[in-house]
Amino acid sequence: STNSVSSLCINRIHAVYENLSTVERKLADYILENYHQLNVSSCADLATATNTSPASVVRFCRKIGFSGFSEFKLSISQSWIDQSAGQLNITKDDTTSEIKQKVLMFNKSVIDGMFTTLGEEVLEQAADLLCNASRVVIIGDGGSGCSARDAYNIFLQLRIKCEYVTDPFFQITVINQLEKNDVLFAISNSGRSKNTIENLKQAKGKNITTIGIVGVPNSPASKYLDVELQTNIFESDFFCDSAAAQICELNAIAVLHSLIRIRSKKADLYVGDQLTNALDAKRVNWKSKV
Repeated sequence: STNSVSSLCINRIHAVYENLSTVERKLADYILENYHQLNVSSCADLATATNTSPASVVRFCRKIGFSGFSEFKLSISQSWIDQSAGQLNITKDDTTSEIKQKVLMFNKSVIDGMFTTLGEEVLEQAADLLCNASRVVIIGDGGSGCSARDAYNIFLQLRIKCEYVTDPFFQITVINQLEKNDVLFAISNSGRSKNTIENLKQAKGKNITTIGIVGVPNSPASKYLDVELQTNIFESDFFCDSAAAQICELNAIAVLHSLIRIRSKKADLYVGDQLTNALDAKRVNWKSKV
């Protein structure tokens, strides 16, 4: 762990480092050691500097979640947090106002990172699958279980037949009852939740379509996902990582909501005056005094 928030590229390398090959680790080590002064204009430059091959560089870039060298280079050049500035370090001398500002800046940077990681094509695939599913079962553990509940509330408003299940034993029962046109929607920003992985594996064994929200590319959960929505990964000594993970998950769900809302005629008919009036009836009438 570092004393400042790392860039997306560095976070991705740390996240998958143990799963890299010898050649890939050679590239990873070079980038980690020379990150602040890294200046590579081409794939061949990095290959020469590390005594590897351009093909190895491309494979490495894909292994850490980028489409290729160009996207990797863009991430390096547009690092969304300047590590050298240490601007998000919290110290004992910080005032409440300064701590508030740094926490909110951190959470904003988490969302900013999703502009790169959350792919448009997979969002469209996920939205179409959710729209057309006979039944959607949403699962998640811990903080992701809270996100699963929120996804349930949001999708229900769009007239998607869905349910959320957080109890491990009930999850097994429900997944065993899924059928061909159903979808399992799994949320695990770490991609390492053992229970979630086991559930995804069970669903794939039944040829059930799976969608997942994860933060780490090539995570243990990834191989069981038909559609993978990558959010963001981060590392910090000072900020609440579980809250940041939920921020990522909820933003991915919010984007799906908007896509489905404008594309599904069924949702468009339902999410209108009728639902708005029903929800308003549950609220106390109140006007602020100016």
